[in-house]
Amino acid sequence: MRPNRKAWNVGDIVIHANEAKETKMLRVVTWVNGDLIGTEYAHPEMLPLKYALKKFRDLNIWLHDPKRYDVKESGLVEVVK
Repeated sequence: MRPNRKAWNVGDIVIHANEAKETKMLRVVTWVNGDLIGTEYAHPEMLPLKYALKKFRDLNIWLHDPKRYDVKESGLVEVVK
């Protein structure tokens, strides 16, 4: 898999390279600091509680556009920036 080269912004919807390519695994970008990106699950209601509230810090290269994998973004609420 090729690493991501796209720059993400707060509110963007992404998917991690190593997670299942399903709608419930979509993440929303919550902060950006250079190549380090903060994310959390965009659909926490679809996950078990122990995973739903997790916050992540990932390098930009591991976060991809869900459209690359044909993952639908339906039902997402707008993120307050």
